[in-house]
Amino acid sequence: MVPIPAAKQYDDPSWAKVIKTKTHKARPLKLEDLVGEDNDNDGHPDWTNGEPDEVESEWHLLQTNNKVSKKKKDELEGGVDEMGDDGKKIVTRRYEFYDYVAGNLSIDGENGEAMCDEVATDNIHGVNDSAEVTDANGDSYFFDCTDVAIVGAYRGAQMGEFNAIAPLDMIDVVQDGNVAQAFPQRRIPFGGNTPYQTVISEGALPNGLSIDSETGVLSGTPEKVGVSNFKATTTDFDGTVVAKNFTLKVTGPGDIDGDNDIDSADLNVIKANYGQAVAANDPADLNGDFKINILDYTGWPRLFAPCHAVL
Repeated sequence: MVPIPAAKQYDDPSWAKVIKTKTHKARPLKLEDLVGEDNDNDGHPDWTNGEPDEVESEWHLLQTNNKVSKKKKDELEGGVDEMGDDGKKIVTRRYEFYDYVAGNLSIDGENGEAMCDEVATDNIHGVNDSAEVTDANGDSYFFDCTDVAIVGAYRGAQMGEFNAIAPLDMIDVVQDGNVAQAFPQRRIPFGGNTPYQTVISEGALPNGLSIDSETGVLSGTPEKVGVSNFKATTTDFDGTVVAKNFTLKVTGPGDIDGDNDIDSADLNVIKANYGQAVAANDPADLNGDFKINILDYTGWPRLFAPCHAVL
């Protein structure tokens, strides 16, 4: 009676090449772009969406695993992609399939596992020059995967695209500003469907700052020290509305104690340090001459206070 050979743990191997393209263009790809070649004649496949520099690729060896094992070769798990908060990033994945052609000597004789499981940068040869292989008798030997082609004929491809449109929302906080220094441009709303309509529905922005209604970007140069409380309300193209309260503090020369207002407490600091030498950029040195003197004392109310104080 002829014995029936035991089934191997791994079935026939094959390669999957995963090619990922990331773009910040607000242009979802059409079906014909995913399956087409270069219809726009820009020198790159249409599925790259015009951003070839953002293309990444990696190889995966796939084998159906008939037993429970820690070695995952029977599935290709999806990865995690940071999509950002602008609602414009599009990730396209192309899966290309190729034959495994490293030969039987590269395949474990006991369980059928292909041991040349990493592709070199030439997309043809292997990386491991001393892969340990076990033959059918349980004896081990080493196989040089770099010496043979391990990627064979192209067998087909699949395409997938994910366009992340985050729900309309707003950032949690806005950073503080400084008098006479440009405020870093910061978009208050994100996600949703642009264009936006953003307004300050309660309170007011600091003097010198404004918000662009269509983009929701806050920018400008603060003109005076103070604390501003305001509510921003945004409506996106789909009619979704969000609103949030913000506090924006502005400091600058004259705000000596750093509490974002100019009052008698700041004047008292000048009094307490009158006649002393100070380092550069000391907030009490209003005229920048590295000492606290009458020019700072008289300049404080002239520049920032409603009335002139007397020493």
